[in-house]
Amino acid sequence: MLLRITLVMEILAVLICIHCIYGCKIRLDLSTIILTLSLLAILELINTYQLENVSTVVIYVLIFLYCRWKFKEPFIRTIIKILLFMTVLTAMQFSCMLLVEFWIAENEEIRTFIGNVIVLCASIWVLPKCHLDKVSNSIFKKNKLVILGLCFAVFVVATILLQDKILEEIYIELFIFAIPSVILILLLVVKWNVTQTKAEQLENEMKTVESVQKEYYQLLTNVRLSQHELKNHLTAIFSSHYTYKTYEKLVRAQQEYCNKLSLENKYNNLLLVGDNVLAGFLYGKFQEMEADGASIDYKIAGRIHDSAIPTYHLIEMLGILLDNALEAVKSICEVKTIRFIFNDNADAYQFSILNRFQYVEYSEIERWFQLGSSRKGMGRGVGLYHVKCLCDEYGCSVGCRNVEIDQENWIEFHLVIYKADRA
Repeated sequence: MLLRITLVMEILAVLICIHCIYGCKIRLDLSTIILTLSLLAILELINTYQLENVSTVVIYVLIFLYCRWKFKEPFIRTIIKILLFMTVLTAMQFSCMLLVEFWIAENEEIRTFIGNVIVLCASIWVLPKCHLDKVSNSIFKKNKLVILGLCFAVFVVATILLQDKILEEIYIELFIFAIPSVILILLLVVKWNVTQTKAEQLENEMKTVESVQKEYYQLLTNVRLSQHELKNHLTAIFSSHYTYKTYEKLVRAQQEYCNKLSLENKYNNLLLVGDNVLAGFLYGKFQEMEADGASIDYKIAGRIHDSAIPTYHLIEMLGILLDNALEAVKSICEVKTIRFIFNDNADAYQFSILNRFQYVEYSEIERWFQLGSSRKGMGRGVGLYHVKCLCDEYGCSVGCRNVEIDQENWIEFHLVIYKADRA
Protein backbone atom coordinates (compact mmCIF):
# COMPACT_ATOMS: atom_id res chain seq x y z
CA MET A 1 0.00 0.00 0.00
CA LEU A 2 2.83 2.38 0.89
CA LEU A 3 4.49 1.62 -2.43
CA ARG A 4 1.36 2.56 -4.39
CA ILE A 5 1.03 5.84 -2.45
CA THR A 6 4.68 6.52 -3.31
CA LEU A 7 3.99 5.89 -7.01
CA VAL A 8 0.99 8.25 -6.98
CA MET A 9 3.09 11.01 -5.38
CA GLU A 10 5.83 10.51 -7.97
CA ILE A 11 3.31 10.79 -10.81
CA LEU A 12 1.83 13.96 -9.29
CA ALA A 13 5.33 15.46 -9.08
CA VAL A 14 5.86 14.58 -12.74
CA LEU A 15 2.60 16.28 -13.78
CA ILE A 16 3.31 19.41 -11.73
CA CYS A 17 6.83 19.70 -13.13
CA ILE A 18 5.62 19.31 -16.73
CA HIS A 19 2.93 21.97 -16.31
CA CYS A 20 5.39 24.36 -14.62
CA ILE A 21 7.72 24.06 -17.60
CA TYR A 22 4.84 24.83 -19.95
CA GLY A 23 3.57 27.61 -17.66
CA CYS A 24 0.09 26.10 -17.34
CA LYS A 25 -2.11 25.07 -14.46
CA ILE A 26 -3.02 21.41 -14.10
CA ARG A 27 -6.53 20.60 -15.25
CA LEU A 28 -8.20 17.28 -14.63
CA ASP A 29 -9.09 16.67 -18.27
CA LEU A 30 -9.27 13.40 -20.18
CA SER A 31 -5.66 13.44 -21.40
CA THR A 32 -4.28 14.08 -17.92
CA ILE A 33 -6.40 11.30 -16.42
CA ILE A 34 -5.30 8.85 -19.15
CA LEU A 35 -1.61 9.72 -18.61
CA THR A 36 -1.93 9.33 -14.83
CA LEU A 37 -3.60 5.93 -15.06
CA SER A 38 -1.16 4.77 -17.75
CA LEU A 39 1.89 5.75 -15.71
CA LEU A 40 0.43 4.14 -12.62
CA ALA A 41 -0.26 0.88 -14.52
CA ILE A 42 3.24 0.78 -16.05
CA LEU A 43 4.98 1.42 -12.74
CA GLU A 44 2.80 -1.20 -11.08
CA LEU A 45 3.76 -3.77 -13.74
CA ILE A 46 7.44 -2.91 -13.42
CA ASN A 47 7.38 -3.36 -9.65
CA THR A 48 5.17 -6.46 -9.70
CA TYR A 49 7.07 -8.43 -12.34
CA GLN A 50 10.52 -6.96 -11.61
CA LEU A 51 10.95 -5.82 -15.21
CA GLU A 52 14.22 -4.39 -16.42
CA ASN A 53 14.70 -0.71 -15.69
CA VAL A 54 15.17 -0.02 -19.40
CA SER A 55 11.44 -0.67 -19.79
CA THR A 56 10.74 2.64 -18.02
CA VAL A 57 11.66 4.31 -21.33
CA VAL A 58 8.00 3.69 -22.18
CA ILE A 59 7.15 6.23 -19.49
CA TYR A 60 9.11 8.98 -21.23
CA VAL A 61 7.48 8.09 -24.55
CA LEU A 62 4.03 8.48 -22.96
CA ILE A 63 5.02 11.82 -21.42
CA PHE A 64 6.26 13.02 -24.81
CA LEU A 65 3.00 11.99 -26.52
CA TYR A 66 1.01 13.69 -23.75
CA CYS A 67 2.92 16.95 -24.18
CA ARG A 68 2.54 16.87 -27.95
CA TRP A 69 -1.20 16.24 -27.69
CA LYS A 70 -2.02 18.64 -24.87
CA PHE A 71 0.24 21.60 -25.59
CA LYS A 72 0.52 21.17 -29.39
CA GLU A 73 4.04 22.54 -29.72
CA PRO A 74 6.54 21.60 -32.46
CA PHE A 75 8.58 18.41 -32.15
CA ILE A 76 11.92 20.09 -31.28
CA ARG A 77 10.38 22.41 -28.67
CA THR A 78 8.65 19.43 -27.05
CA ILE A 79 11.94 17.46 -26.92
CA ILE A 80 13.77 20.40 -25.33
CA LYS A 81 11.06 20.87 -22.71
CA ILE A 82 11.05 17.13 -21.94
CA LEU A 83 14.83 17.28 -21.41
CA LEU A 84 14.41 20.28 -19.10
CA PHE A 85 11.67 18.42 -17.21
CA MET A 86 13.89 15.35 -16.80
CA THR A 87 16.79 17.53 -15.61
CA VAL A 88 14.76 19.41 -13.01
CA LEU A 89 12.89 16.38 -11.64
CA THR A 90 15.94 14.09 -11.55
CA ALA A 91 18.02 16.73 -9.76
CA MET A 92 15.25 17.15 -7.19
CA GLN A 93 14.80 13.40 -6.71
CA PHE A 94 18.54 12.72 -6.43
CA SER A 95 19.04 15.49 -3.87
CA CYS A 96 16.02 14.49 -1.78
CA MET A 97 16.87 10.78 -1.82
CA LEU A 98 20.48 11.49 -0.90
CA LEU A 99 19.33 13.68 1.97
CA VAL A 100 16.89 11.05 3.26
CA GLU A 101 19.49 8.29 3.03
CA PHE A 102 21.54 9.96 5.74
CA TRP A 103 18.53 9.68 8.07
CA ILE A 104 17.05 6.33 7.08
CA ALA A 105 19.62 3.93 5.68
CA GLU A 106 17.97 0.58 6.47
CA ASN A 107 14.35 0.64 5.23
CA GLU A 108 14.31 1.37 1.48
CA GLU A 109 10.50 1.53 1.25
CA ILE A 110 10.22 4.16 4.01
CA ARG A 111 13.18 6.04 2.55
CA THR A 112 11.59 6.15 -0.90
CA PHE A 113 8.26 7.25 0.55
CA ILE A 114 9.74 10.15 2.54
CA GLY A 115 11.91 11.18 -0.40
CA ASN A 116 8.88 11.38 -2.70
CA VAL A 117 6.96 13.36 -0.07
CA ILE A 118 9.76 15.95 -0.10
CA VAL A 119 9.88 15.97 -3.91
CA LEU A 120 6.11 16.44 -4.15
CA CYS A 121 6.15 19.28 -1.61
CA ALA A 122 8.97 20.98 -3.51
CA SER A 123 7.01 20.55 -6.76
CA ILE A 124 3.91 22.14 -5.25
CA TRP A 125 5.47 25.09 -3.40
CA VAL A 126 8.87 25.74 -5.02
CA LEU A 127 8.64 24.94 -8.75
CA PRO A 128 5.76 27.36 -9.53
CA LYS A 129 7.89 30.22 -8.19
CA CYS A 130 10.87 29.33 -10.41
CA HIS A 131 9.19 30.39 -13.69
CA LEU A 132 10.51 27.35 -15.55
CA ASP A 133 8.41 28.29 -18.58
CA LYS A 134 10.48 31.44 -18.98
CA VAL A 135 13.67 29.40 -18.61
CA SER A 136 12.60 27.21 -21.52
CA ASN A 137 11.71 30.31 -23.55
CA SER A 138 15.23 31.69 -22.98
CA ILE A 139 16.57 28.51 -24.60
CA PHE A 140 14.52 29.17 -27.72
CA LYS A 141 15.91 32.70 -27.83
CA LYS A 142 19.30 31.01 -28.37
CA ASN A 143 21.01 32.52 -25.35
CA LYS A 144 24.42 30.84 -25.42
CA LEU A 145 25.08 31.11 -21.67
CA VAL A 146 21.75 29.50 -20.77
CA ILE A 147 22.17 26.76 -23.40
CA LEU A 148 25.70 25.94 -22.20
CA GLY A 149 24.66 25.69 -18.56
CA LEU A 150 21.62 23.57 -19.32
CA CYS A 151 23.65 21.27 -21.61
CA PHE A 152 25.94 20.49 -18.65
CA ALA A 153 22.92 19.86 -16.44
CA VAL A 154 21.33 17.56 -19.04
CA PHE A 155 24.62 15.65 -19.44
CA VAL A 156 24.89 15.02 -15.69
CA VAL A 157 21.26 13.93 -15.40
CA ALA A 158 21.52 11.71 -18.50
CA THR A 159 24.55 9.99 -16.99
CA ILE A 160 22.63 9.32 -13.77
CA LEU A 161 19.64 7.93 -15.66
CA LEU A 162 21.81 5.69 -17.85
CA GLN A 163 23.60 4.28 -14.82
CA ASP A 164 20.29 3.66 -13.08
CA LYS A 165 18.50 2.10 -16.07
CA ILE A 166 21.37 0.10 -17.61
CA LEU A 167 23.75 -0.68 -14.75
CA GLU A 168 20.92 -0.61 -12.18
CA GLU A 169 23.07 1.33 -9.72
CA ILE A 170 24.28 4.88 -9.25
CA TYR A 171 27.80 5.78 -8.18
CA ILE A 172 26.95 8.52 -5.74
CA GLU A 173 30.56 9.64 -5.33
CA LEU A 174 30.58 10.71 -9.00
CA PHE A 175 27.63 13.02 -8.53
CA ILE A 176 28.02 14.27 -4.96
CA PHE A 177 29.34 17.56 -6.38
CA ALA A 178 27.84 17.42 -9.85
CA ILE A 179 24.21 17.46 -8.69
CA PRO A 180 24.66 20.54 -6.45
CA SER A 181 26.30 22.16 -9.47
CA VAL A 182 23.27 21.28 -11.60
CA ILE A 183 20.92 22.76 -8.98
CA LEU A 184 23.08 25.88 -8.75
CA ILE A 185 23.07 26.25 -12.55
CA LEU A 186 19.27 25.93 -12.64
CA LEU A 187 18.91 28.52 -9.88
CA LEU A 188 21.31 30.90 -11.65
CA VAL A 189 19.42 30.45 -14.94
CA VAL A 190 16.13 31.22 -13.14
CA LYS A 191 17.66 34.28 -11.47
CA TRP A 192 19.19 35.49 -14.73
CA ASN A 193 15.89 34.99 -16.52
CA VAL A 194 14.02 37.03 -13.87
CA THR A 195 16.55 39.84 -14.23
CA GLN A 196 16.34 39.67 -18.02
CA THR A 197 12.53 39.73 -17.88
CA LYS A 198 12.58 42.86 -15.71
CA ALA A 199 15.01 44.52 -18.12
CA GLU A 200 12.75 43.64 -21.07
CA GLN A 201 9.73 44.99 -19.18
CA LEU A 202 11.49 48.30 -18.56
CA GLU A 203 12.51 48.49 -22.21
CA ASN A 204 8.98 47.73 -23.40
CA GLU A 205 7.61 50.26 -20.92
CA MET A 206 9.90 52.94 -22.32
CA LYS A 207 8.90 52.09 -25.90
CA THR A 208 5.22 52.29 -24.94
CA VAL A 209 5.72 55.64 -23.20
CA GLU A 210 7.51 57.03 -26.26
CA SER A 211 4.84 55.74 -28.66
CA VAL A 212 1.88 57.36 -26.83
CA GLN A 213 3.63 60.42 -25.42
CA LYS A 214 2.62 62.52 -28.43
CA GLU A 215 -1.08 61.64 -28.00
CA TYR A 216 -0.97 62.41 -24.27
CA TYR A 217 0.59 65.83 -24.76
CA GLN A 218 -1.89 66.58 -27.51
CA LEU A 219 -4.76 65.70 -25.16
CA LEU A 220 -3.22 67.77 -22.38
CA THR A 221 -2.74 70.74 -24.71
CA ASN A 222 -6.37 70.54 -25.86
CA VAL A 223 -7.57 70.56 -22.25
CA ARG A 224 -5.42 73.56 -21.39
CA LEU A 225 -6.62 75.46 -24.44
CA SER A 226 -10.23 74.64 -23.58
CA GLN A 227 -9.77 75.92 -20.03
CA HIS A 228 -8.13 79.07 -21.36
CA GLU A 229 -11.08 79.75 -23.68
CA LEU A 230 -13.76 78.70 -21.18
CA LYS A 231 -14.47 82.27 -20.06
CA ASN A 232 -15.05 83.42 -23.63
CA HIS A 233 -17.37 80.49 -24.32
CA LEU A 234 -19.43 81.23 -21.22
CA THR A 235 -19.70 84.85 -22.27
CA ALA A 236 -20.89 83.81 -25.73
CA ILE A 237 -23.54 81.50 -24.26
CA PHE A 238 -24.85 84.07 -21.76
CA SER A 239 -24.87 86.83 -24.40
CA SER A 240 -26.83 84.86 -26.96
CA HIS A 241 -30.14 86.31 -25.64
CA TYR A 242 -29.19 89.61 -27.28
CA THR A 243 -29.25 87.92 -30.68
CA TYR A 244 -32.23 85.57 -30.44
CA LYS A 245 -35.59 87.16 -29.71
CA THR A 246 -37.68 84.05 -28.98
CA TYR A 247 -37.16 81.60 -26.14
CA GLU A 248 -37.24 78.56 -28.45
CA LYS A 249 -34.52 79.96 -30.73
CA LEU A 250 -32.40 80.91 -27.70
CA VAL A 251 -32.61 77.42 -26.17
CA ARG A 252 -31.85 75.78 -29.52
CA ALA A 253 -28.85 78.02 -30.14
CA GLN A 254 -27.45 77.53 -26.64
CA GLN A 255 -27.95 73.77 -26.93
CA GLU A 256 -26.15 73.64 -30.29
CA TYR A 257 -23.29 75.71 -28.89
CA CYS A 258 -22.97 73.49 -25.79
CA ASN A 259 -23.13 70.33 -27.89
CA LYS A 260 -20.32 71.65 -30.04
CA LEU A 261 -18.23 72.42 -26.94
CA SER A 262 -18.94 68.97 -25.51
CA LEU A 263 -17.92 67.34 -28.78
CA GLU A 264 -14.67 69.26 -28.92
CA ASN A 265 -13.84 68.41 -25.30
CA LYS A 266 -15.32 64.91 -25.05
CA TYR A 267 -11.97 63.22 -24.38
CA ASN A 268 -10.89 65.53 -21.56
CA ASN A 269 -12.06 63.04 -18.92
CA LEU A 270 -9.44 60.54 -20.09
CA LEU A 271 -6.98 62.48 -17.95
CA LEU A 272 -8.92 61.27 -14.91
CA VAL A 273 -7.70 57.69 -15.48
CA GLY A 274 -4.55 58.60 -13.55
CA ASP A 275 -2.00 56.93 -15.85
CA ASN A 276 -0.49 59.26 -18.44
CA VAL A 277 0.58 56.43 -20.74
CA LEU A 278 -2.83 54.76 -20.66
CA ALA A 279 -4.62 58.10 -21.14
CA GLY A 280 -2.48 58.89 -24.19
CA PHE A 281 -3.11 55.43 -25.63
CA LEU A 282 -6.89 55.65 -25.18
CA TYR A 283 -6.97 59.15 -26.69
CA GLY A 284 -5.06 58.04 -29.78
CA LYS A 285 -7.03 54.78 -30.06
CA PHE A 286 -10.42 56.44 -29.76
CA GLN A 287 -9.51 58.98 -32.44
CA GLU A 288 -8.30 56.18 -34.70
CA MET A 289 -11.55 54.22 -34.19
CA GLU A 290 -13.67 57.32 -34.90
CA ALA A 291 -11.75 57.88 -38.11
CA ASP A 292 -12.69 54.30 -38.99
CA GLY A 293 -16.40 55.05 -38.60
CA ALA A 294 -17.06 54.09 -34.96
CA SER A 295 -18.78 56.18 -32.31
CA ILE A 296 -17.10 56.02 -28.87
CA ASP A 297 -19.07 56.29 -25.64
CA TYR A 298 -16.78 56.09 -22.63
CA LYS A 299 -16.94 56.49 -18.86
CA ILE A 300 -14.04 56.91 -16.42
CA ALA A 301 -14.94 56.16 -12.79
CA GLY A 302 -11.73 56.07 -10.79
CA ARG A 303 -7.96 56.34 -11.09
CA ILE A 304 -5.20 53.79 -11.61
CA HIS A 305 -2.58 54.01 -8.89
CA ASP A 306 -0.64 50.76 -9.03
CA SER A 307 -1.76 47.70 -10.95
CA ALA A 308 -0.36 44.17 -10.84
CA ILE A 309 0.41 44.22 -14.57
CA PRO A 310 2.85 46.42 -16.52
CA THR A 311 1.19 49.26 -18.41
CA TYR A 312 2.43 48.09 -21.80
CA HIS A 313 0.75 44.68 -21.29
CA LEU A 314 -2.46 46.42 -20.20
CA ILE A 315 -2.32 48.49 -23.38
CA GLU A 316 -1.78 45.31 -25.43
CA MET A 317 -4.89 43.71 -23.96
CA LEU A 318 -7.11 46.78 -24.26
CA GLY A 319 -5.89 47.31 -27.82
CA ILE A 320 -6.89 43.74 -28.76
CA LEU A 321 -10.34 44.08 -27.16
CA LEU A 322 -11.00 47.47 -28.78
CA ASP A 323 -9.85 46.21 -32.19
CA ASN A 324 -12.17 43.21 -31.89
CA ALA A 325 -15.10 45.46 -30.97
CA LEU A 326 -14.37 47.72 -33.96
CA GLU A 327 -14.22 44.78 -36.37
CA ALA A 328 -17.48 43.43 -34.96
CA VAL A 329 -19.49 46.65 -35.38
CA LYS A 330 -18.03 47.26 -38.84
CA SER A 331 -19.14 43.84 -40.01
CA ILE A 332 -22.76 43.71 -38.82
CA CYS A 333 -23.95 47.03 -37.36
CA GLU A 334 -25.34 50.14 -39.01
CA VAL A 335 -24.90 52.11 -35.78
CA LYS A 336 -21.23 51.56 -34.95
CA THR A 337 -21.26 52.41 -31.24
CA ILE A 338 -18.60 51.06 -28.85
CA ARG A 339 -18.81 51.60 -25.11
CA PHE A 340 -15.73 51.73 -22.89
CA ILE A 341 -16.15 51.75 -19.09
CA PHE A 342 -13.42 51.93 -16.44
CA ASN A 343 -14.21 51.32 -12.75
CA ASP A 344 -11.89 51.49 -9.76
CA ASN A 345 -13.15 48.84 -7.33
CA ALA A 346 -11.92 47.96 -3.83
CA ASP A 347 -9.20 45.51 -4.88
CA ALA A 348 -9.18 45.64 -8.68
CA TYR A 349 -9.57 47.79 -11.78
CA GLN A 350 -12.27 46.70 -14.21
CA PHE A 351 -12.41 47.59 -17.89
CA SER A 352 -15.58 46.82 -19.85
CA ILE A 353 -15.83 47.05 -23.63
CA LEU A 354 -19.26 46.60 -25.23
CA ASN A 355 -20.54 46.48 -28.78
CA ARG A 356 -23.73 45.39 -30.55
CA PHE A 357 -23.60 41.80 -31.77
CA GLN A 358 -25.91 38.87 -32.34
CA TYR A 359 -26.47 36.48 -29.43
CA VAL A 360 -23.56 34.06 -29.07
CA GLU A 361 -23.68 30.71 -27.28
CA TYR A 362 -21.34 30.49 -24.32
CA SER A 363 -19.69 27.39 -25.77
CA GLU A 364 -18.72 29.53 -28.77
CA ILE A 365 -17.46 32.32 -26.48
CA GLU A 366 -15.17 29.82 -24.75
CA ARG A 367 -13.73 28.85 -28.13
CA TRP A 368 -12.89 32.49 -28.86
CA PHE A 369 -10.18 32.31 -26.19
CA GLN A 370 -8.56 29.22 -27.68
CA LEU A 371 -5.60 29.50 -30.03
CA GLY A 372 -6.61 29.74 -33.68
CA SER A 373 -10.20 28.65 -33.05
CA SER A 374 -12.09 31.75 -34.13
CA ARG A 375 -14.33 31.34 -37.16
CA LYS A 376 -15.54 34.95 -37.19
CA GLY A 377 -12.74 36.55 -39.16
CA MET A 378 -12.17 39.10 -36.41
CA GLY A 379 -8.69 38.08 -35.29
CA ARG A 380 -10.12 36.74 -32.08
CA GLY A 381 -8.44 33.36 -32.53
CA VAL A 382 -5.01 34.77 -31.71
CA GLY A 383 -5.71 38.07 -29.94
CA LEU A 384 -8.03 36.77 -27.23
CA TYR A 385 -5.77 33.78 -26.63
CA HIS A 386 -2.89 36.22 -26.05
CA VAL A 387 -5.05 38.24 -23.63
CA LYS A 388 -5.91 35.05 -21.74
CA CYS A 389 -2.23 34.03 -21.52
CA LEU A 390 -1.28 37.45 -20.12
CA CYS A 391 -4.10 37.21 -17.57
CA ASP A 392 -2.90 33.76 -16.49
CA GLU A 393 0.65 35.06 -16.18
CA TYR A 394 -0.23 38.05 -14.00
CA GLY A 395 -3.17 36.58 -12.05
CA CYS A 396 -5.79 38.75 -13.76
CA SER A 397 -9.02 37.67 -15.44
CA VAL A 398 -10.86 38.26 -18.71
CA GLY A 399 -14.39 37.23 -19.57
CA CYS A 400 -17.19 37.74 -22.05
CA ARG A 401 -20.97 37.62 -21.90
CA ASN A 402 -24.16 38.60 -23.72
CA VAL A 403 -25.88 41.73 -22.35
CA GLU A 404 -29.30 43.09 -23.31
CA ILE A 405 -29.35 46.89 -23.64
CA ASP A 406 -32.45 48.70 -24.94
CA GLN A 407 -33.86 45.39 -26.19
CA GLU A 408 -30.72 44.75 -28.26
CA ASN A 409 -28.01 42.15 -27.65
CA TRP A 410 -24.54 43.44 -26.88
CA ILE A 411 -21.28 41.57 -26.32
CA GLU A 412 -19.40 42.69 -23.21
CA PHE A 413 -15.75 41.89 -22.64
CA HIS A 414 -14.60 42.63 -19.09
CA LEU A 415 -10.98 42.74 -18.04
CA VAL A 416 -10.18 42.66 -14.31
CA ILE A 417 -6.70 43.83 -13.29
CA TYR A 418 -5.96 43.38 -9.61
CA LYS A 419 -4.18 46.07 -7.66
CA ALA A 420 -0.54 45.49 -6.78
CA ASP A 421 -1.15 45.13 -3.03
CA ARG A 422 -4.04 42.67 -3.72
CA ALA A 423 -2.04 40.52 -6.19
